[in-house]
Amino acid sequence: MVLSVLPQPGGVWVGGELGAAVQIGSRFVPLHVQGEQPLRTVSGIVMSQDGALWLNDESGILRIGPAQLQAWLAKPE
Repeated sequence: MVLSVLPQPGGVWVGGELGAAVQIGSRFVPLHVQGEQPLRTVSGIVMSQDGALWLNDESGILRIGPAQLQAWLAKPE
């Protein structure tokens, strides 16, 4: 079940019961966060002006900094 949607110029971020994913081309790629618990029940997604991605999931709020996010987007799997 999709709980949150964030349209962005490069694609659409979605969050839901199974975590978060971003649209790259014609497919959605799940976001995997190193060193963190797997994302679950992502009910909020916000992109700050500095390019950081903020996620709200069942364990709390997670910030992914701009550099970390860009590195992941360069090799999203």
